[in-house]
Amino acid sequence: MTHLQSLQRCYPNISFTFDTKMAAFHSQMPLIYENEWEWLWEGNPIRHLHINDYCGGHMDWKCLKALHIGEGNIDFNKFFTFLRSKRYSDTITVESTSMMKDGSIEIEKLNRSLDHIYGKLEE
Repeated sequence: MTHLQSLQRCYPNISFTFDTKMAAFHSQMPLIYENEWEWLWEGNPIRHLHINDYCGGHMDWKCLKALHIGEGNIDFNKFFTFLRSKRYSDTITVESTSMMKDGSIEIEKLNRSLDHIYGKLEE
């Protein structure tokens, strides 16, 4: 988060992609709800989201697999409630593994994640 702050100071018009897994990996998900970081959500500094879950602890490298919502420990109910309060309306990527070893795609799993996101943002 401090890197984002430094970049914003150097480039006031910069925009960012926020990745839920990487924020959780660095134990920084709770920071986004604090007043100090409100600037990230005002004036569109965050223009894109990578939504994926994380099941490890602080910088647990063996847990960096891109998981679907509900497969890890990120509180997505809180996150999407927060996004609605900020009226987030930019783009989102579901960055979660959906391809099987044989090359087939787990469409149902992907659709569950998409349905979850749409449902939470429309509440």
